Amino acid sequence: TLYQQLKDNFKKEYFNVEILLQALFDYQGDRIAGGNNGFSVPNARFRIRGNLDKGFRYDFQVNMISQRSLIDASVSYKYSDALTIDAGLYKSPFSFEFLVAEPELDFVNRATVVNILGTGRQVGLKARGNLAGKLLRYHGGVFNGRAVGADPADKFPLFILRLESNPSLNIGNSKGDLTIGGNIAYNKAQNANYINSMLSNFNGNRLLFGGDFRLNIDKFLLAGEYIRGEYKPETGVKTVAQGFHLTGGYYIFENTQLLLRLDNFKPTENAKAQNL
Repeated sequence: TLYQQLKDNFKKEYFNVEILLQALFDYQGDRIAGGNNGFSVPNARFRIRGNLDKGFRYDFQVNMISQRSLIDASVSYKYSDALTIDAGLYKSPFSFEFLVAEPELDFVNRATVVNILGTGRQVGLKARGNLAGKLLRYHGGVFNGRAVGADPADKFPLFILRLESNPSLNIGNSKGDLTIGGNIAYNKAQNANYINSMLSNFNGNRLLFGGDFRLNIDKFLLAGEYIRGEYKPETGVKTVAQGFHLTGGYYIFENTQLLLRLDNFKPTENAKAQNL
């Protein structure tokens, strides 16, 4: 077919072209995650990536919908399964759901806590790899400190460490696919805006940490994630924001999955939790 010919021409190991177009209808009676009710096109992406000789790899991606269209621009070098170095602009390794590629997300929009407390795309240097016979994966790096497109780069770096594991899991006659992970991030901020600008011109220390899991058994899915952010100013009272999401799913047909999510976010300790 013509489609197959097109796919064969633009899907090579050394040159792979990907296109993503998403349309969305979103309505919230009490909107807390930003945006507006109604129809939108959140993604119109064009991506080129591939593997080169001697362990090198490149990845470039643009989103025609964004004001800042360049969202990925990185090069990688794989020394071994235990060590790969990434440099450039890419997703910082904090939050399982944030690291999932957009076409593979359970929902078009990520959970509120991931969008608000997550570290986003950053410019930086990262090491990653598999240890203990691929039982443990690690990501650790140093980054500019503010998500690209949010604010000018901070002069203080952001440090992030993420660990993941895929332990074997057997329940009766079913074999489960389980991923568990945890991450921590720290930086000293200057004149930064956090928590949807609830903290503006913030000067002090930011500590983020959280954990997540994802379990697939036969046609069933159960996943969840918790993130907590602690913002300690140079003067004044510490602010604590936290939230979680819990997702359940069931494949009613081979390519059709029914999903249900509880999306919880609490911008301060004394604030009422906001649920979607």
